[in-house]
Amino acid sequence: MKVLIWFPSNVKGGGPRLFVNLVSALSRIKEIEKLKIVLSAECKNNEYFEGLKKIDSVNIYYYPNSKITELKSEAEVIEGKISDLTKGISELEHEIAKINLPEILEKDTAFFRKIANPLVLLKLMSRYIKIVGDIKHRIGNKQDEINKLSVELNDILEKEKKLRFNEIKIKEEKIRGNPVDLYGEDCDVVYFFWPHFIEFQETTRPSVCTFQDVVILDFPENVGGSNAKNFFEDSQKWLTETTIIATSSNYIKSRLQDLFNLKSDSIIVVPHRGFVMEYFSIKGNADKIRGKYNLPKEYIVYPANLGFHKNHYNLLIAQSRFKYKEKYPLVLFGNFTEYIRQSPPDYPELLNCARLVSLINRLKLGQGRDFFHLDMLKMKMSLH
Repeated sequence: MKVLIWFPSNVKGGGPRLFVNLVSALSRIKEIEKLKIVLSAECKNNEYFEGLKKIDSVNIYYYPNSKITELKSEAEVIEGKISDLTKGISELEHEIAKINLPEILEKDTAFFRKIANPLVLLKLMSRYIKIVGDIKHRIGNKQDEINKLSVELNDILEKEKKLRFNEIKIKEEKIRGNPVDLYGEDCDVVYFFWPHFIEFQETTRPSVCTFQDVVILDFPENVGGSNAKNFFEDSQKWLTETTIIATSSNYIKSRLQDLFNLKSDSIIVVPHRGFVMEYFSIKGNADKIRGKYNLPKEYIVYPANLGFHKNHYNLLIAQSRFKYKEKYPLVLFGNFTEYIRQSPPDYPELLNCARLVSLINRLKLGQGRDFFHLDMLKMKMSLH
């Protein structure tokens, strides 16, 4: 069996870690001959996925074509330069209009009549002509640069066009323009690992889609009303148009059933295996980390991003009431925890981060005393 895993998303946090472990597990299944993985072009240098390149049965592709992405970026830079040069030419032309010599002579005839010395008059006129000539020369230089950049831009756009044509050139008319079936034309099954905030993709092959959680649906305050509604509509497509839906818990299954009126047998539950701590061992690093962040010998750890659903608000209230909070401070790390180092009136732009900064200030919790934040700690994982 050959499996295409569609994961063109640049998500942060637990998603990539879960993905790496899952691909490693799939690669050990004897019935699976080949795993074709499609990642986001933005993840090309993501260290999380480096280990996957060492697995013989795994082939990694990037979508959209990473070279196309690079060419687009180059084209945008050149277009920006051309725009700046065009604006500069317009400003210089405006300068010329302001020092139009015949107009000046006409308006200031009385002034020039008073100049008895023709040499002085000639010098004044020469000065105006020189200024105009200098500006026209600068315009010419800018125009030459625009012409060169335009040739370079056209060359890049032509390369991008050819690459894009080659990328979507496929044999079967029925799957034309369908990137999933393009990458998976020799595969038996398509696995959509992470459908969250990813455009729904059609496929002519049997498909499996995992819903990792229902956080956006249960906590719309994380993204706002319109984004939550769009997410609901996209999720409905994934849930109703893929062959099998899998979740990691009965709770998520029940929430999907309630939210989308799904039948019980349309969703299967595949529980996560518990973490084996030696895979994530930081033995030998504890003293180093403690020294770097000036942590006490004992503390309470809460690793989580600062989304509303992680409940930091109530956790910080509880810590403020904890009798031994200075002896056992709270240590936070995860996405966005760096923002809580700010203090009023310099609030973070992210709503929940600003809310927590305000709470910390009201509770008079001391950073480096009652709690610590370590930003985003990176763990190196072994593939087992």
